Amino acid sequence: MSKNNQEPLDLEEVFPPEREVSITPLQRFVQNLEIIPLIILAIGLGMKYIGMTYSSEVLIIGGTTSAILYIAFSWLMFRVRKYKSLEVILSILCGLAFGAGIIVILFRLESWEKSEELLPIVITVMVGLLFASIGLFTFHLKDKRASLFYRNIISRLLIFTVLLLYFSRLYF
Repeated sequence: MSKNNQEPLDLEEVFPPEREVSITPLQRFVQNLEIIPLIILAIGLGMKYIGMTYSSEVLIIGGTTSAILYIAFSWLMFRVRKYKSLEVILSILCGLAFGAGIIVILFRLESWEKSEELLPIVITVMVGLLFASIGLFTFHLKDKRASLFYRNIISRLLIFTVLLLYFSRLYF
């Protein structure tokens, strides 16, 4: 491209290649906050397998807190500065799916009713969101901001889908 006919997005000053996407302090806090309820959930799971008392209560506290966190703050967890409308919709849907997935895992661990009916529905939703995210990721490979967003969503969807598939095999 000639120097006289450059477009703004072709200039290195607009998007330097080595620059990382910055995140706000609120996003960093929510990302770190995501780990705490999952650790509580893991501790409750360990307590349940050992046979300790109050393991159900620890599982319920960790699972419910994680589900509420994912549902309420799903749009803040992905390190993106400015969301596009499709990304907002996808992050909200993924947050709802993550919350539902954790609730289904909690239902399975506590042997509550309707867990057998909820599990295939949530797995189907997660796999659908996973394929949609992979498809959108392939269309946005050159956009560093969007590519980071879709990689974060795909990694979380893979983790939750594998966990749900594991719990579906474990208790059937």
